[in-house]
Amino acid sequence: MTMPDGTWLDYEVMGGSLGGQSIVARYRTRTGAIEFDTLRVPDGTLAALIRAILDRTDQNLVTDIL
Repeated sequence: MTMPDGTWLDYEVMGGSLGGQSIVARYRTRTGAIEFDTLRVPDGTLAALIRAILDRTDQNLVTDIL
């Protein structure tokens, strides 16, 4: 995953399907525009890590996973 050149605003975990789920992340670019990225991730640890990074509220979880 390439992080966009900007600031994360929020994210939403969309419905999952067999073996994975989609995360839609909203961010503001340096020019002020608001853009969206959709990430398709497998269930489990990778999804938890991405949610923790995007949420930036549980740095202990990020450290534990890494």
